[in-house]
Amino acid sequence: MKHEVWPPLITAARQPRWMVWRDRGLTLFMWLLFVLVCHNFLRLAADGVREVSGRPRVGPEWDPEMLWEPLRPFLVVSGLLVTWLLLFGLVGIRRIARDRARPMPPPLDTGEEAARQGADGAALAAWRDWRIAVVHLDDHGRMHAEPGPPPE
Repeated sequence: MKHEVWPPLITAARQPRWMVWRDRGLTLFMWLLFVLVCHNFLRLAADGVREVSGRPRVGPEWDPEMLWEPLRPFLVVSGLLVTWLLLFGLVGIRRIARDRARPMPPPLDTGEEAARQGADGAALAAWRDWRIAVVHLDDHGRMHAEPGPPPE
């Protein structure tokens, strides 16, 4: 199997159902947490809408210091997390660029690879054609493979 792009990357992989629901649940939780943290701003916005529609205000008047002071620790942590994310993103981009600049390693000869693993060359060549293979190692380190389950 020859890869056109080096290094080979797994992209657009189908995620398990539990992972999709976990991500949705965490996203919903973070939005609820965001609303909880910003409740003063939301209350003020609702009061502004009430005032524009002709009804009396329920909450306090606009006081920027009162609104920003409780949010200051969250903003500091958010700034640190964004900085951390950007730093590691740049490190990852540099690592990927460095890996793409490397030449593709030479392919292993089937006979040599089979001899190293204690298998025969014809079996190893057949295993390479399988989309999914389950490989077992015996007590002496010799390989035995069987076709894996078909992908969903």
